[in-house]
Amino acid sequence: MFIRWERSNIRENIAMSKFAFGKFREESRIGPRILLLDQWLKVFVAYPGMLLMFFLICTHPVLFLSSAFLSLFIFSSIQVFFYTKRHNLPESLWAYPYSIFYTFTLFWITPYAIATASRKGWLTRDLPADR
Repeated sequence: MFIRWERSNIRENIAMSKFAFGKFREESRIGPRILLLDQWLKVFVAYPGMLLMFFLICTHPVLFLSSAFLSLFIFSSIQVFFYTKRHNLPESLWAYPYSIFYTFTLFWITPYAIATASRKGWLTRDLPADR
């Protein structure tokens, strides 16, 4: 599911870039523009970030793990804060384990999606493009 979403997200970035900086709606357009720039930044730093991560794991594992966990705590706390404003605290605390899970097990999805963006299938299965 994640890989299929990432691949379609890359295609959506390309499509949205064609009109995102024009006047495509009457309300504020700053939110979609920020999200688009954030998504493109994620695409551009995927491979350099992954290479840097492997390099740091090999050369400075304690530094990598300590800075990764500190960064995860800080950025997850922002998500927890905003989620708690609308919902409740116990549910928002799931941001911490999910961030750890995503960082250490799902980091490969964006680079893989970039490398296979032209494929229509999902991993090794050939699914129709309209699914």
